Amino acid sequence: MAVSVVTSFNAASSKGVASYTPAAANTDGYSFVNNGKRFILLENSNAATRTVTVATPGSVDGNLAIADRTLVVPATTGRSQIGPFGPEYTQPDGTVLITFDAVAGLTISFWELS
Repeated sequence: MAVSVVTSFNAASSKGVASYTPAAANTDGYSFVNNGKRFILLENSNAATRTVTVATPGSVDGNLAIADRTLVVPATTGRSQIGPFGPEYTQPDGTVLITFDAVAGLTISFWELS
């Protein structure tokens, strides 16, 4: 499998959101165009935690790599959100790249602030 490219997002607003069905997380991760308004909702039904990594392609002072951002989704009934994403997470092609340490029991949905 390859990284899944996400092209559509659920709408989110202060008035609430419509019901949604999250998708099983892809083993190879996801990429999507960064517009500064997008975030991800992760739910974990597995007995083990799941670690999500957001790649940061940049560097400071010419050669010091910026560490990737990680988020641990709690086990069993864990729910976590990550994003919106600033420009430091944008890859050279304009996308954000997200990967996982494991995907069993992990579901994901993509949202955009209005």
